[in-house]
Order: sequence, then structure tokens, then C-alpha cells
Amino acid sequence: MKKVFLILSVTLSVIACKNETEVKEDAFVYEEDTTQVSIEDEHQSLISQLEQDPNNVKALLDLANFYKEAMIYQEVLPNAAKAFRLDSTNIDARKLYAWSLINQYNPKVEDILLAQNQFEYILTKEPNNAETYVNIATTYTLMGDYKTSFNYLDEAIKIDREYRDAYILKGTNYRALENEELAVSSYETALQLDQEYAEGFINVADYYVEIGNPIALEYYQTAYDLNPTLKNLKVRALYGIAKTQQDLGKYEEALHNYRTLAELAPTFEPAYFNPAYIKQFKQMELDSAIYYYNECVDVNPEYIDAWHNLGLAYAEQGRKSDAARAFSTALRIDPKYTKSKEAAEKLLK
Repeated sequence: MKKVFLILSVTLSVIACKNETEVKEDAFVYEEDTTQVSIEDEHQSLISQLEQDPNNVKALLDLANFYKEAMIYQEVLPNAAKAFRLDSTNIDARKLYAWSLINQYNPKVEDILLAQNQFEYILTKEPNNAETYVNIATTYTLMGDYKTSFNYLDEAIKIDREYRDAYILKGTNYRALENEELAVSSYETALQLDQEYAEGFINVADYYVEIGNPIALEYYQTAYDLNPTLKNLKVRALYGIAKTQQDLGKYEEALHNYRTLAELAPTFEPAYFNPAYIKQFKQMELDSAIYYYNECVDVNPEYIDAWHNLGLAYAEQGRKSDAARAFSTALRIDPKYTKSKEAAEKLLK
């Protein structure tokens, strides 16, 4: 089965030089900050209701929808599944349960097929629901059956020609099929239909990064200027701005935005690693690079790439004992980390 990851990722790749660690593409991971009073109060109220009545279907669905809106998808499934088990006649419970099955990271085939069956049943009850057609299409996209997915998306658009998510999924399908022109056209149509869709602008920007189009910067900036409520989206947009500026060689602008990013998300490692990389390999300012690498490993002591590049910076300054310590730490984290092993051996010669 050809895998398509619908949970968005951010490209972290940078051009490597010398023997430095290259940052690779990875799933975007950032813990959503829910310390805002209104959000926390709502969350605590729902938790309290369930503590008093664990089988309260409405409270379970409200909590599942809370997590869905907050983009904490891994918490949607257990609450939606329990609500559906308690009341399988509740169509809203069935919908949310099926949705949660396919919105886990890298969902299992059996979960995709189960969700597909649930959505097909929902369609018999609500035959003119564009959202359900898109959800069924998503199950086929995840299975790599793009032809069937397109068929369901076309049905959704017949029902509602302005249904944004149908065009988003069309773009995802064309992206998987490497049809750049139609992918861009589909994504742009979705954004024209909803010009306040911050996540959509980030999604399109991510794709432009993937195909090497610098217009990505404009889309990340638009998403950030929309001032999304979720901190997760604001972090993604600001990171996209800084990283695209970095890739375009606009280092001072990138460094400024990385500093803002570090204030917004103090535990987000790239806010320190990427400025360190710029300082070390682009601006040749080793003291600043060392400062940022140390900030990075303070946030995440297991960040092996930071330890390796820190060792290179120390070695270039002639601080052999510090370099050896950094390489040793990298090898403790991963004894098979070849770059640090080779660098450590070179240090001893």
C-alpha cells in the first residue's frame, strides 16, 4: 500500500556542507499549549463532568470535539470510541469515531477499512452530506486508491461546489500522483473559497517548499498574519517563515524570526538548532553557534545532531576536550552514529 500522510509535516531540510549534520524532513511535532484560561476552563469542565458520570455520551463527544478543535488528534479516538460503544445509534458518535480512526498518525489498514464501512453506513442515513463523501474519499486516499477517492470527491462537489475540504483532498491526491499543476490548482481553489483558513495556507506553503517554489514564504506569512487561535498553527507558520528565509539565504531575517519563535515556543528545538547552523556554517560565528547548540541540548539532551555539530564547532576552535565530550555524548545516544565516530577518531590523530 502506498502511504500518504495526511497529518501535515514541515520540511526541515537544509543543504549540508563539510561534515555537519543535515536536518531531514520529519513530521511536525509541537505540544499544543492549552494554558490559556478559557481553554483550560473548558477542558477541566468536561473532565469534571466525566469524573462524575464516566458514561455521559454528550460529555464524551464534547471532549472528543474539544481535542479535535485543539488538533490533539490522539485524544479524540478513545473518547469518540467510548461514546460510540455506549450508544451506537448516535450518528454524531459514529461520525466522530470513524473520523478519529483515520486521523491518527499513520493509521492501520484495519482502522481505515473500519472507518470506510462506518462512513458508508452514515451515507445511507445522510445521502446529501458532502463531508461524508470527503471522509470516504480520504479512506481511499490512505489506501492509495486515488481513482475511487476522486469519484467520491466529485460527488461531494456536486452537492456543494464550495466545499473547501474536497479541494484540499484533491490537492493531496494530485500531490501523491506528482501532478504539480493540478495539485497547486486544487489547493489554490480551496484557499480562494476560504481566505481565513490559516492551516490551509500553511499546507499549501509546505507543498511549495517541497517543489522548491519560494512563494512559500508569502503563504507562511499570510497564515501567520491571520493570527490563528491555536498556538500550534502559529508556531508552524512562524517556523515556515524562518526556515524559508534561511533556505533563501536571508539569514538575518531568519535569525530574527527564530528568536521570536523561541519566545513563542521555548521547547521547540529547531528554534535553537537552525540559528546555530546558520551561525556555524553560513556566518562563521562559532561562539554564537556554540551558544545556540547548548540552548538546544538544554531543551532536549538527546538531540544528537546538535551534539555532533557542537563537537565540530569546539574542534574548529581547538577545544579538543569539549569536542571529545560532545562527540562522546552523541555516541552515547547512538553508538552507530557514524559522523561523530569518524569526527572523534579524527580528533585523536
